Order: sequence, then C-alpha cells, then structure tokens
Amino acid sequence: MKKLLIVAAVAGLCVCSARASFTVQANQAAWQDSSMSVVAGQWYTLTASGLWTGGLSAGYGSFGPVGTIWDPGYNMWVSGPHWGALVASIGQIVGTVPPLSAVGDTIPVPVPAFRPFLTGNSVTFEAGNSGDLYFTINDDASGADYSDNSGRLDVQLTVVPEPTTMIAGALLLLPFGASTLRILRKNRTA
Repeated sequence: MKKLLIVAAVAGLCVCSARASFTVQANQAAWQDSSMSVVAGQWYTLTASGLWTGGLSAGYGSFGPVGTIWDPGYNMWVSGPHWGALVASIGQIVGTVPPLSAVGDTIPVPVPAFRPFLTGNSVTFEAGNSGDLYFTINDDASGADYSDNSGRLDVQLTVVPEPTTMIAGALLLLPFGASTLRILRKNRTA
C-alpha cells in the first residue's frame, strides 16, 4: 500500500510540472534549436546558468546570462546595454533583423514568434505562438562570426502549471489519502 501511495504522490506532482533542458554554446552560429517546444497560450519559466564570453577583444572576461553593460557599436539581436546576454526566440530567425529596443524586464505578453527577447537568469513568459525555442548570445546580429566567443549556458524550461492543473493533481491524490486514513483507523482499532 505504501508503494501505491508513493506512486500516486509522484503522479500528482508530475501533473503539475514539466521540465526540459538545453545547453547554448557561445561560439556556435546564431539561433541554436533547443528542440524545446512551447504551445501558444501556455506560460513558461526559463532559467539559465553558466558562464560565457562574447569575444576575447572586449576584455570583460566571462559573464552569465545577464551579459554585461557594453555597446560594441554593431547591430545586436536586442539593442541596449545587454551585450553577451542570453537571447531566446520562438521560432528560428533567418537573416538579420533591424535593431530591437532593449526590453529589460518588460516582455510582451504574449511573446510573439520571431521576436528575440532577453532571458537574463530567469524569465516567465506566455508563448504567443507554438514552436521550438531558439537561443543565442546577444552578439553580432549578422551572425557572421561567433568563433571568438567561448563558454556555454545551461537553460531549463519549466511549464508554469495552471491553477486547474494543480487542483486536478490534488484531486487525484484525494482517493489515496482517504484510503490511507481508513487503513490507519483500521490498524488503530485492531
């Protein structure tokens, strides 16, 4: 019976969360396909950790997913003082894009496809379109040469459960909880 309760508890937790991970390489061509799919209308949390550098010539050393405050003087995927930050996109961006305004902590809701957005260490967003997530370092938007970059970031995508999903998970556990109480009462009286 204890094994059944453990299985039920794990099943209830699985209803409430799903997680996928991907490693983004700083020196690979722009827009690496993570094969992590998002569904339009669903909320997700991206978390990132690790160290990379956007080139040896900058002299800034290694930094994490937030990047560093520096304007290299060329068109980056997201403009503003976020050079070397982790950038995500729903769907692969082909070719160059015009400079996009720095988004900082404001991300459009829902996030549209083919619009790069900064992730920083963590970001929660609603997918405006379904598709795979693509990642790159906020560097030269022409994607011409990333060979002077080094390091990697580990990214995790977690589905933000809807309240109804959490309630369904809890309701799944109710029959097992009631059975446990009956067994415990029966064992006490015996």
